[in-house]
Amino acid sequence: MCHGIFACGDCTGGLLQISKAVYEGTKAGLGAIKHLRSIKDKQ
Repeated sequence: MCHGIFACGDCTGGLLQISKAVYEGTKAGLGAIKHLRSIKDKQ
């Protein structure tokens, strides 16, 4: 613990939280690619 430093969210959950954040980011990125490809296919 460091006095005067405050943290919350992803940076406080340990290794599992890091893995979950990477998974969620990947999921969001793949969703964005899928969406952009669907727009491209409609043109």
